[in-house]
Amino acid sequence: MPKKLARNLPEGTAGRGELTACLFQSEIADQLCTSQRMLWWPRGVPQGVRHAIVSSYLGRSPELKPRWFRYLRTAVDLARKKDEIVLLCEGTTTTRYLRHGCRRSGIRSIDIRLDGVNWTPERWNAWVGSDEAMAMSSHYDEQNCCVWVSPVLRDAMSEAPADVPTKADTMSRIPLRDRLLVTLADHVTSLGVRTQGNVYSLLSAWLQTGRPMYSQLLLAVDCDHGSRQAHAQLMALGGVAWEVESSDEKQVTSPQLFVTPAANGATPLGECARVVGENDLDWCDIVASDYLTHWTRRTVGPWPDQTMEEYELELLEGECIADRSALGTLLRILSSGRLIASTRAIRGAFATVSLTAVPLPELLQLRTFRRHRGRWDFEHYGFCFSKRWLQDHGTREVDYGDDDRWSHLSDEDRPFFQRRYTTNASGREIDWSIEQEWRHLGDIDLNEIPANAAFLFVPSKEEIAFVRQHSRFPVIALAHYAV
Repeated sequence: MPKKLARNLPEGTAGRGELTACLFQSEIADQLCTSQRMLWWPRGVPQGVRHAIVSSYLGRSPELKPRWFRYLRTAVDLARKKDEIVLLCEGTTTTRYLRHGCRRSGIRSIDIRLDGVNWTPERWNAWVGSDEAMAMSSHYDEQNCCVWVSPVLRDAMSEAPADVPTKADTMSRIPLRDRLLVTLADHVTSLGVRTQGNVYSLLSAWLQTGRPMYSQLLLAVDCDHGSRQAHAQLMALGGVAWEVESSDEKQVTSPQLFVTPAANGATPLGECARVVGENDLDWCDIVASDYLTHWTRRTVGPWPDQTMEEYELELLEGECIADRSALGTLLRILSSGRLIASTRAIRGAFATVSLTAVPLPELLQLRTFRRHRGRWDFEHYGFCFSKRWLQDHGTREVDYGDDDRWSHLSDEDRPFFQRRYTTNASGREIDWSIEQEWRHLGDIDLNEIPANAAFLFVPSKEEIAFVRQHSRFPVIALAHYAV
């Protein structure tokens, strides 16, 4: 075990945990700018080897990295077999998944709590060991314990002069949560690191300090994440390459593996769809203005009817991850028979399904990338529903207005309110009324909609036959599809 420097708890709190300096390994803590903090362990410092499992940011689509999750599962299993203590800190890339893994596998863990890092030293000293502090720590146990991190205390250790300045270098700008994981670790496993990124800087410093001989850095090889150059540089400093044998891991499924069998009574292709030419926008004599459109987007994160915990467990356990592309989302809706309402971007958090009255041909011309949402405002897959049918079932036109308008609306009308003008990050004003939005309160049950009161649209002729196998509604193609 690394050496720890202890300090007495405040008067009147004897027996309520253990207070130590963050300086478990003086050179490491100094290099990572964590040495001027204290740690309070409500249940005392747990005995055992501490293991940090770290990674660079995974991005918005973690389901596309199945090998990364295979390495994570293996690292968790190794920690269990060695009876190591896994370090957790909210906000780091791996912690959200490691919490599930530790709980399911019965692995000991330490939850690094940063709630008090911005308090004044006086408040921290009064809080440590208090009834409030003990209550906040009461849900932890010996299996899953916690440690509370203090604000910067210049005189936290008798060995350090009170006037030692905080390092204002690259290391101190790295999030404290990442620095603490590495500071408190006996062993580190990296599942992916980018050259000159935060994790790279931390691991490079960790390898070049006077850590104990038994400390080890394992670098995952070929886990579909990170930079090979960064791995090579860290190996040159003493990191050890770690490779998990390949397995028949489940990949992201193609749409045809995910959807249910073709709907009964599907209309023959020739009777329900044809390709739209550049100058041929009548869609089999359909009047586009008689329809309201709902397009499907790539789904980022859990499905609308899936909790975040279910999604994270699905990733951690390597279960079959359904295609979350715009087409995959369309097919999932057809499979479930339901358009699920969402509260996203709806004032008042009302669950609604959003549609637009902008005719489909015009939507193709209005397509805009919304940078603040990280997505296009229109995609090339979706549904067009009879406006009359939806109106008969409660769908209403959105009321565009300002805060004053909102304040005068009844509870019944508020689900259909949308602020008309907003300003983006560049200062440009956006007029949302151009979307001509309509809303349906609650889910839309596709099974209730007559087959002649809706149709689907896809980008290409080739996709018509495929999608039609899973839909009782007609399907058309958009000829001037653009990526």
